[in-house]
Amino acid sequence: MPFLLNIFSGFLQPGVLYKVIVFFTSATILFVGLTYLHLYRKKKGFFTRKSIEKSLELWLSKVMLEDEDAEKPIIIPAKFTKHFRNPAKRQFAINELLNMKRNFTGYTGDNIIKLYLQSGFKKDSMSKFRSTVWHKKAKGINELYVMNQQDMIPKIFKHTNHYNEIVRMEAQTAMIGFLGFEGLRFLDVVTQPVSDWQQVKILEQLKTLDPGEMKNIGAWLQSPNDTVVIFALKLTDVYQQFQVYDEVVSCLAHTNSKVRMLAVKTLVRIDNETTAAVLTSQYSKEAGVNRYAILGAIKRVATENEQSFLTTQLSDEDDLIKLEAAKVLAYCCVDGLDILKQKAAENAEPYEQIYRHVKRELQR
Repeated sequence: MPFLLNIFSGFLQPGVLYKVIVFFTSATILFVGLTYLHLYRKKKGFFTRKSIEKSLELWLSKVMLEDEDAEKPIIIPAKFTKHFRNPAKRQFAINELLNMKRNFTGYTGDNIIKLYLQSGFKKDSMSKFRSTVWHKKAKGINELYVMNQQDMIPKIFKHTNHYNEIVRMEAQTAMIGFLGFEGLRFLDVVTQPVSDWQQVKILEQLKTLDPGEMKNIGAWLQSPNDTVVIFALKLTDVYQQFQVYDEVVSCLAHTNSKVRMLAVKTLVRIDNETTAAVLTSQYSKEAGVNRYAILGAIKRVATENEQSFLTTQLSDEDDLIKLEAAKVLAYCCVDGLDILKQKAAENAEPYEQIYRHVKRELQR
């Protein structure tokens, strides 16, 4: 203990305290100075970069809108040639061209592609495309697709089944961008899942295009990849591909419940005189919510021929099934409401409530 007291008392000597104060004061001043210098350089760099980006953006906009000879090379100012040696500034220029290309077609769009090639930016995109880092590869595919580099179609096609979801989504999007509905040929070979989100994106991308008759859709409906079958059913539904009716019927025997229920929905969209009978036959092979879904679908195609089937479902132990069958019966059969009224008279609970509910719906 006396030893510690001696050490502590030594620190309290005026000379020692002075040195400690000087040390911490100097360290504080140095830290504040270095922090200020760092922030100053960062701020200066930010405004310098913004100034360069603004002038580059203005120049690019001017070049794109000028009516020049398509064969004449675009003159790139020396200051921009110098800037383009900086990877970050090159990427900024590429991003600006990509944004412009998405908004322009025709001569202006061609001019954007010309500047992209003349500036050597395709090499940058190719470098990303060859990268083993997934996000760089995806970025490279996107740049090549937006800039319509059709010579890359075979190489990009190989990535439509890439193990990384983002890379294959970009590749699949690119194929449709290049080839329209013909670009869907990746469905012939893809073994990786086609996500629900990707399916939505593709349908949106195809929306403005004319599908004609999709020659391969029958094969897609028999694909070992469940997500391909699901997407093929959606394509059949949206574009009413009547020629694959039999293939859609075969999907009712699929092991995947989602496939079966989507097949039910699709059959109603491309229905013929056999559809109601096909659906009533499938009903006995399903259970729970799937039966409920089939009854909802039958409502759109049922006729008097389904009266016996629907009347039988009124005795189901599930009240929701009873109600749905009652709705279809009243909607599709001439004497459907009378059947419900008679059922209510024989057994008030729950048929009296079902009868009143259905009657109100018909009166709306």
